[in-house]
Amino acid sequence: MSDEYLGRLVSCRYQQAPPEKSCNKLLKIERNKFTAAGVIFRLDATAEHYDAFPEDKFREVISGSLGVDPDDLVILRVRCMDDNERLNVQFVILKDKTKKSVKIAKSKIRMKKPFKEPVEEDADEEEFVDDEEEEEEEEEENRENDDGSVEIEYDEDDAERQSKKKKKAQRKRKHETPRIYDKNDVIRASEVVYRMKTISHFSQLADIDVEKIEVVHDMIDIEGDPSNTLLAVQAILTGIAFAMMLILGVWKGLQKRGSDEQQYESVEQKA
Repeated sequence: MSDEYLGRLVSCRYQQAPPEKSCNKLLKIERNKFTAAGVIFRLDATAEHYDAFPEDKFREVISGSLGVDPDDLVILRVRCMDDNERLNVQFVILKDKTKKSVKIAKSKIRMKKPFKEPVEEDADEEEFVDDEEEEEEEEEENRENDDGSVEIEYDEDDAERQSKKKKKAQRKRKHETPRIYDKNDVIRASEVVYRMKTISHFSQLADIDVEKIEVVHDMIDIEGDPSNTLLAVQAILTGIAFAMMLILGVWKGLQKRGSDEQQYESVEQKA
């Protein structure tokens, strides 16, 4: 495979770490241990028409086939393999918990409905008869003047309230601390992989050939994330080198000063 295909899909030599949102801020991943679904792509001629990894199409195909929300698919790692001819994508799918929350919200709304007090039957019957006669007269007039058009009433106040409510919810989501999910909040990787393997068209994903679909337990290392141990060793070695240079400089200075004093004494003795 030529380097042209690799360069068009993803730069395997100068890769960037995945965004924090996809791996560090949403899921509890400790020591790169997390069970997820993995897809290995072959970077051959099928990838030549992409300038970068087609993440949106990847989400669309998987979510559409498995019947999940695209936003529930969390991509953890995207990294080229050692041979630079394959691309490894590791991901999980969050469990759908919206149905339960919607039912709870609806039940709360029903409880908040005001209680209507009963009215006297005689007065209510008289008002009902009058209202019924007026409604029949209005229906006859409408049938006579009906020209087949439909009139839609637009409540500006209601639209404004809905707009304010939506903006308030967006501001709340923006400022609230995102929840950190754990392994119990995601669909089992084995189930996701099994369902993907039973679907025949997953021999290609986003028009790129798929080599393997598997369950993974180890996350790919995030490139460019230096170890604290390495930084500590580098700092210690730098400190030792600086101290040795300082000691050597002082020793050289004292040695030169001693030689100068000996020369001065020898000159005085000769004089």
